[in-house]
Amino acid sequence: VYRASGDPTDSTEFLHFAVPASGLARRPDGSAFAPGDSVLITITVTDPTRLIARFEPAGLQFSRGNPAELSISYEHADPDLDGDGDIDEGDSFVEQRLRIWRQANPGAPWHAIPSALFGTIEEIEGGIFGFSSYAVAF
Repeated sequence: VYRASGDPTDSTEFLHFAVPASGLARRPDGSAFAPGDSVLITITVTDPTRLIARFEPAGLQFSRGNPAELSISYEHADPDLDGDGDIDEGDSFVEQRLRIWRQANPGAPWHAIPSALFGTIEEIEGGIFGFSSYAVAF
């Protein structure tokens, strides 16, 4: 569970998304990008308590050789990751299994994507090849 700070001016970053210069591959209609083209990307946090974000436009594709990069921080998540009421080795067990998960369409199954966990900074990173919903889970 991600705890809200209660401060409406809070600008704590929990998600970082970057597209490398040669990262755009295909538009949602399947057409290729020409040099110098751009696209408006929208990220909507659909569930801040579960760290779920939806990326649009749906169907946008990134380069297989140079994908977009997504980092999600769980620094402000409830440290009782296993939900048993205390903070112990069970939470460390869960933390080591955290990954970024992808849901192609609302209601579709979630699938883990290759992710790198950086526990000392409480962050998870992964390469993104297309847009859908992404979340942190184990």
